[in-house]
Amino acid sequence: MAEIWSMHRLAKNFGSMPQHEDQVFQKSGVKELILKDIDSLEKPLEKCFDDIQKPLRESVEDARKNYWNTVNKLLTRDEYRGFHRTLKAVCLKDGVYASRIFARIDFNESLAKPMYDKIDGIFEHIFRTQNATRASLWPHLEMFQKEVQSKILQTGKDNCLPNENSKIQNFILETNIILQKLRKKIFHKKLCIYQSLCVSIQNELKPHYKAASEAKGHGSCGRMKTILMEGIAREVQNQMFEMARSKMVIQFLELKREILEELKKNISTVFNLVFLQQEQAAVPLADIENECRDIHEIYIKLQNDH
Repeated sequence: MAEIWSMHRLAKNFGSMPQHEDQVFQKSGVKELILKDIDSLEKPLEKCFDDIQKPLRESVEDARKNYWNTVNKLLTRDEYRGFHRTLKAVCLKDGVYASRIFARIDFNESLAKPMYDKIDGIFEHIFRTQNATRASLWPHLEMFQKEVQSKILQTGKDNCLPNENSKIQNFILETNIILQKLRKKIFHKKLCIYQSLCVSIQNELKPHYKAASEAKGHGSCGRMKTILMEGIAREVQNQMFEMARSKMVIQFLELKREILEELKKNISTVFNLVFLQQEQAAVPLADIENECRDIHEIYIKLQNDH
């Protein structure tokens, strides 16, 4: 509802003649200060992500130490009749299979477990929103949000504009929406980053799953086990866990880049839309005053209901 109301207000603003406020904000230099604030976010974000580097490096050694016992445990099911069929299904599904007899089997997740055990605490702390600290990501974004809105309010105050000025309030509403959308994107990216260890291990082992799944005839179960044990051992020697770690690090770097780029792009766009440049011609649009009033009333009612 906030987004719909905001779109109507922007449309109304875009269809109006440039006003005194537009000149004030376009000439104030506040936009450049806000963009500098975005650049200043880079170091705190790096610090948040740097905190996971040490446990992530240590997790590789833990995974290397434990992988052989993990594989043996996964493959030692001889006492259960029909395990060869289940194992074949596991291989056909790239290491993951929900068996009715053996419950869910996931070679990739089991191999990655020592890595997850090492990083889970700090990983959750990075993305925490409740009781978060400066080691968490979100407080830095909230601080940035307050700083941006404070600069806009102060610029208005310095130029005798009240805080209730419609354009100032519209800009504040838009920055709130930008941060809400960014929060959703971050939580989606969080899942991708977390799963990257399993996905990386699975990708390295796919050729061995395929080779094992092709074993047929008498003794095929034993051959599947041999192919898997030898293949996994080979990939561990070829730095499978180190590559999984590197891919997670890359995902964190990509998240930092996406946060900064999205903030720059969206806040610049909103600033230019809300505070139209003086030389811009107004675009005649249909009268939407009544629609804006209705949406605003619904929006306020929903806010009060919460």
